[in-house]
Amino acid sequence: MCLVERHDRDNNSAMNRKLCSKPQTAGNALFLILIAVALFAALSYAVTQSGRGSGTIDREQLDLAISDVLQYYGAVQSAVQRLILAGGCTETTVRFWHADRANSGSNAHYGDGSNPSCQVFDPAGGAVEYRERPAALSSAVGSDEIMVFGIRVQGFGSSDGSANADGHGIGHDLVMVTNVTREACIQVNNRMGIQNPSGEPPTYDHSNNDEFVSPGGGFETFPHSGTGAYASGGKTWGGAANTAAEIAGFSPGCFSRLNSSSSPHYMLYDVIHVR
Repeated sequence: MCLVERHDRDNNSAMNRKLCSKPQTAGNALFLILIAVALFAALSYAVTQSGRGSGTIDREQLDLAISDVLQYYGAVQSAVQRLILAGGCTETTVRFWHADRANSGSNAHYGDGSNPSCQVFDPAGGAVEYRERPAALSSAVGSDEIMVFGIRVQGFGSSDGSANADGHGIGHDLVMVTNVTREACIQVNNRMGIQNPSGEPPTYDHSNNDEFVSPGGGFETFPHSGTGAYASGGKTWGGAANTAAEIAGFSPGCFSRLNSSSSPHYMLYDVIHVR
């Protein structure tokens, strides 16, 4: 809208054009500003959604890694039962040896590779593909090996720690374990309905806890010797307040291993053979 009266069509035409063009220029500038604001808002929203999406992807990758380990536990469990029930093996002759394991040259750690028909990871035996923990869990401390312990979880198997007729302890079962991240440990327990006290995994507090971090670190690695003997007595996970009581009766599950000389480590376990 023009603010100058047009008394003289000829003399004032240039002035009128000049004054009338100012509102049009201002309108164009305002339109450009609005476009810029809209683009900035769209960019901010895209960045925010991208950040949220990244977190979702990370959680999904972690959940897939957990499922991968649990499915692997299940495959080994099935192989153990098949070897015992139909393969002519016993619970003391089943072996978990593999050439890629740490200390594979020592029969004190999972056996020596002999008797292939009773080897879980041999095509002639259990025919399970040997695996290590998934990359999504590899930021955790300890070995990348998925280990096998002869130990007891409260609520599974015998609790008296005595020996059976052949002298092998009956207090311990076969338990597969994997060192995992804190986030994975919490997520496993949430999935299983295991309490995470104050938002943290249940705690196992023991002075010799480091033996759980790497294979061969303690007597629990199965088998302890070439005989396939199970230990008697000893530790029971979930059996008391300082042994992650929240996991009692649960398998699979996860807990934090803690002692006075080390930071927490997190163990995802599953009982694969109950005795």
